[in-house]
Amino acid sequence: MHKADIEMEMLLDLLHKSLSLILENPKAPMTKHVGAVGLRFRFLYLALYLVQSDYLANGVSKHLLREKIYHTAFDYFTYVRIFQEN
Repeated sequence: MHKADIEMEMLLDLLHKSLSLILENPKAPMTKHVGAVGLRFRFLYLALYLVQSDYLANGVSKHLLREKIYHTAFDYFTYVRIFQEN
C-alpha cells in the first residue's frame, strides 16, 4: 500500500464514524449549531466528492457512505418538536 492509499483509508474511516444513518439522533457526532452549518456542508461536500470519484470501488462501503451523507444533510433540517400541540 502506498502512503496515499493509507491516507484515503483513514479519511474513509473518519467519514464513516462522523456520519450517522439515523435522523434526529441525539448521539450524532455532528452539531446542528447555526455557526457550524458551513463546516458541516463543506465536510459533506468532501465526502460526496470522494463517493463520486473513481477511488472507491462500487461496493457496500460506497453506497453506505452515500446514504450517510444524505441522512446527515437532511438531519440538519429536522428538529424535535418543542411546542405544545393543541
